[in-house]
Amino acid sequence: MCCCRYARVFVAVADGWLPDDPERVSAESVAANLDVIRGVERHSIPASLFDEVAAVLDRIPSWRLWELGSSTIL
Repeated sequence: MCCCRYARVFVAVADGWLPDDPERVSAESVAANLDVIRGVERHSIPASLFDEVAAVLDRIPSWRLWELGSSTIL
């Protein structure tokens, strides 16, 4: 409660930015995508870390997951 206001406080995860080629991410490409990275318009409230990982994996095409391999994902 703050000044007679009751509200839910929660932690959410924004969708962020998924680069086309994770091997070529640079400081400049991150800087160029800061608005997307910091944006909160699209977000989820995962119940666990597993839910967060599942949400990210859902956004990556299956062929891309195969190409990236487990060492990049995890």
